[in-house]
Amino acid sequence: MSEKNAVSYFVKWIWPYFSRYPLFLFLAFVALLIEAAFNAVLPVSFKYIIDYALIGSDMVVEHGTKKDELRLIHIIIPLCIGVVLTTAIGVGRRYLSQSILANVIRDIRIRLFDHLQRLSMSFYSRRQTGDILSRFSTDLASIETTLLNTDAWVMLPGMNVAIETGVLFYLDWRLAILSLLVWPVCLFVPNLFSAAATKSSHKKKQDESVALSLLQENLSARAVIRAFGLQDWSRGVFIERNTHLCASTRRYGFLSALIEHISLVGIIVMQVLVLGVGAFMAWRGDISIGGLTAFQAIFLSMSLNLGYITQFMPNLIQATSSASRLDEILTEKPEIDDAPDAINLSEFKSEIRFSNLSFGYTPEKLNLEDITISIRRGERVAFVGGSGSGKSTILNLVMRFYDPQKGAVSIDGNDLRSVAQSSLRNLMGVVFQENFLFDLSIRDNLRLARISASDSEIVDAAKSAEIHCAIMEMPQGYDTPVGERGSMLSGGQRQRLAIARAILNNPQILILDEATSALDPVTEEAINATLDKIGRTRTVLMVSHRLASVKGMDRIVVLDHGKIAEDGRHDQLLALNGLYANLWRKQNSGAPS
Repeated sequence: MSEKNAVSYFVKWIWPYFSRYPLFLFLAFVALLIEAAFNAVLPVSFKYIIDYALIGSDMVVEHGTKKDELRLIHIIIPLCIGVVLTTAIGVGRRYLSQSILANVIRDIRIRLFDHLQRLSMSFYSRRQTGDILSRFSTDLASIETTLLNTDAWVMLPGMNVAIETGVLFYLDWRLAILSLLVWPVCLFVPNLFSAAATKSSHKKKQDESVALSLLQENLSARAVIRAFGLQDWSRGVFIERNTHLCASTRRYGFLSALIEHISLVGIIVMQVLVLGVGAFMAWRGDISIGGLTAFQAIFLSMSLNLGYITQFMPNLIQATSSASRLDEILTEKPEIDDAPDAINLSEFKSEIRFSNLSFGYTPEKLNLEDITISIRRGERVAFVGGSGSGKSTILNLVMRFYDPQKGAVSIDGNDLRSVAQSSLRNLMGVVFQENFLFDLSIRDNLRLARISASDSEIVDAAKSAEIHCAIMEMPQGYDTPVGERGSMLSGGQRQRLAIARAILNNPQILILDEATSALDPVTEEAINATLDKIGRTRTVLMVSHRLASVKGMDRIVVLDHGKIAEDGRHDQLLALNGLYANLWRKQNSGAPS
C-alpha cells in the first residue's frame, strides 16, 4: 500500500466515526482556520516592521513629524491582541478536538466489542485469544495515539501550509514558484519507501499478536508448565517468537526513520536554495529586505509544517495497518445469525427433533452424520460414547452455536434457523464441564442468568443447587467475591453455583455438558443427586462419559463416530450386549448393572 493509498484508506475508514459530530467538527475547523491565519500573518508583519517602521522611518514624515513609533504601535498592538485571542481560541479548539477524538475511540471500541458478541463460535475456534486481544490493545492504541496527535502534526500544519503557500505568492511569485519544489521533496520522495514501511508495520503487528498469544497461553497454563518443568522449553519458544518480533520492529523502525530523514534533508536543501536566490534578488533590488525576511520566515514555517506532516507519515502508516487489522474483525460475518423474520419461542411444547442431520466443524470431516432422533418434552436423554463420537456436538447444535450443513434441528416443528436466538436461549439453562465465573460477587454471578432476579429468587436457586448453606458460611455471604474465574471457590462450589445460575431462569430445557466429570467421586455423586432432583420437572439433555451418571435417564443415546449406534434405557442397552454394554463393563469392572 502506497503512502497515498494509506492516507486515503485510513481517512475513508475513520471518517464515518467523525461524521457523527458535524457541529463539533465545524466549530473546530473555524477555530483551526483562525489559528492558521494568524500564524501566517505574524511573519508577514516582519515586512512592514522592517521596510516601513525601521529602514524607512527616517523618510516617513507627516505634517513635519516622524511617525515611526506610531507605525510600530499600529503593528505591534494588533499582533498582541491577536496572540491573546488566538491562544484562547487554540485552547478551546484543542479541548474540542480531543473531545471528538475521545468519542471516536469510544465508538470504535463499542462497535468492535458489539461485533465480537455477534460472531459465531466457529470464529473463536479459528482465532487465538491473544490475537483478538492485540486488536483491542495494540491496534486500537495505535489508532488512538495517531488520532490524538493528528491535530498537532497534520491538521494545524496542513492548514498552515495551505495559507502560507498563498502568502508566499503574495510576497513574491518568483520565489514562491521556487519554494514549491519543497512539496515533492517532502511528500513524494518518501513515497518510495512507504509501501515497504506499510508492509513491515503489518508484519510487526502480526508478530506482536503472536507473542501476546504465547504470553496469554503461558499464563493460562502456568500450573502445567511448572508441573512438567517446561520453563526452559516455554522460554525458548518465547525467545524465538520475540526474535521475529525484534527483526520486524527493527525493519519498520529503520524504514520509518528513513522516510523522516529524507524529508528533513530535502527541507534543509530547499531552505538554503531559497535563501541564496532571495539574497541575490535583494542585492539586485528585486525584493526588499523586509520582504525577503518575511518570505524566508514563512517559507521556514511552511517547510517545518510539511516536515511535521512527513514525520507523522510512519504513525499514519502504522495506524492504517491497525485499521486494516480491525477491519478484518469488523468485516467478519456471523455464521449464525437471526433471520430477518425470525420467530420468538415463548415455551417448549412438544419435541426437539434432529432430521437427517450432518455436521462437521471443518468441511473435510463430518462429526455427525445422518442423525435422526426425537426428544419429547419432559424426557431426560443422555448422549454417551467415546471421545470424538459427537456427543457434545449434539448439544452445540441444540443451543445453535453452529448450524448443520445438512438436515435440521427443530423445536416444536420450528427449524432453529428460523428462531430468534435470544428466545431459544431463554428456554435453556446450561451447565458446562468448565463453568466460567466472573470476578464479581456470588450474588452478581448468579444474577447474570436473569438481571431482573430478586434476592429471594437468587437464594431459592442457590437452595435448589444446595449451595445456600455454604454461601452463608462465607465471610460476606452472597456478596463474597469469587475471584478470577472463581479461583476463590472449590471445584464443587463453582459447579453448584453454575447449576444455581442455570436454574435461576427456571429453564424448560436443562443442558448438562460433562457437568461433573472434573469433580472427585464424592462431590460428583452429590451434584448428580442435585441434578437428578432439579431435572425431574424439565427436559434434560445430558452428555457424560461416566455411564454411572446416566443410568437413571429415560433414554441413553449411544454415538459412535458421529452416528447413532444404540438408543434405549440402561437395562435395555445392557441386554443388547453391544457398544454400551462394553463401555459399561470397562468402567465398572465387569459389573452387570
